[in-house]
Amino acid sequence: MLINEISTIGEALWVLSALTGRRWSESEFISEVLRLRLPVYARAPNGASIVSRIRVDGRLVETPEPNLPANLVTLLQYEIEELVFSPGPQIIAYHPAWVYGDEPYEPWDKIKAFRAANHRVLAYWEVERGEWMGDSDRYFFARPVQVTSHSTFVVPRFVIAEIIEAHRSRIAEAVAVSVEPEVCHPVPTAAKPPAVESTVVVQRSMVAPKQAKGKTWDTHALRRLYEESLLPGATHPKLAEEYSVSRQFISKQIHKAKDQFGLRKADPFSALRPAASKK
Repeated sequence: MLINEISTIGEALWVLSALTGRRWSESEFISEVLRLRLPVYARAPNGASIVSRIRVDGRLVETPEPNLPANLVTLLQYEIEELVFSPGPQIIAYHPAWVYGDEPYEPWDKIKAFRAANHRVLAYWEVERGEWMGDSDRYFFARPVQVTSHSTFVVPRFVIAEIIEAHRSRIAEAVAVSVEPEVCHPVPTAAKPPAVESTVVVQRSMVAPKQAKGKTWDTHALRRLYEESLLPGATHPKLAEEYSVSRQFISKQIHKAKDQFGLRKADPFSALRPAASKK
């Protein structure tokens, strides 16, 4: 089957259903994208343009790049999670995306190799290079691009291939009938000769992966997260693993929860202000 270089989410669902022999829903597709840390692109608005930014003698020099295509936006991992989990989200993106044939294009094999070699623990405000999406550190949109849940999203061909490979791996594990054997030694009796070793084959059970606690981050979910962040030993990496999201995303939600439910410093001048009259 011929797969387009980029596909809409609807087209990707059709291809996945055709190649795996079962129907895929949009929620299943999004869950796999998040679990496998796969890229998703958004359509850039008409008139978007690219600039390069490099430092020369300590100064940041910005140069227009009119020959570079500015059709797609790269979404970072925590930005994808923000669009999926937060109600009414709005993302301000800066990184363009390219497809095969464009000069700055980064192949998926290179992205995976870089992730494997550079996955390390960083502070929550830094980009986790183990979740690199192929975005450039040199080329940016001349003006930030606004992305919302109503934007048009597309996925590159290798994303579909990665999801199919993961699906086939799960199927192969499910149908496996042999694992490391357990050896049983029957107790010999007087009526029997010494028993020989017998082999018992045990089938491994499939355990469903842990899912995120909440589908959306409403007020109730934020309050629960805030309370959990106050528990002894609670850290951003631990909470991110528990909720099955990235550390950047969980850190952003914790700060949002603190703004809503955390203790605020007392204002020494509040008693001097006149009370607001009720209408």
